[in-house]
Amino acid sequence: MLTNAAVKPVRPRAAAYKIFDERGLNLYVAPNGRKSVRMKFHFEGRGKLSTIGTWPEVSLVDAQARCEQAHELLGRGVDPSSKSAAAAAVQGKPSQRQLQPPGLLLWLRQSLAAARSAETERRALPTQRCIDT
Repeated sequence: MLTNAAVKPVRPRAAAYKIFDERGLNLYVAPNGRKSVRMKFHFEGRGKLSTIGTWPEVSLVDAQARCEQAHELLGRGVDPSSKSAAAAAVQGKPSQRQLQPPGLLLWLRQSLAAARSAETERRALPTQRCIDT
């Protein structure tokens, strides 16, 4: 677990590096000496990275609390890095993803794929020529 005592003596190196904590929280140490507290997470199948702030402006205890809040939002289906996530966290409103009917996204993807296929076939037909022998 990252602590102030562990972070204070950390020195920059020629290349940037990370010191990992639990649940995706890490300390990113840049070659110029800046120490940023960041959180890595997955949302809708994609890896994302969110910078919480620079140390010591943001304490590690505060960063860990923000990380916990972000994991709560992820559990509710809200992207913690989006601007609307803060409003959703405060108001407790369901996200757009939670309101959509189950399977809607899959149906839309299949419908759009079918429409693209039909359009591609329609465009290809006039260019095909029959050769009479």
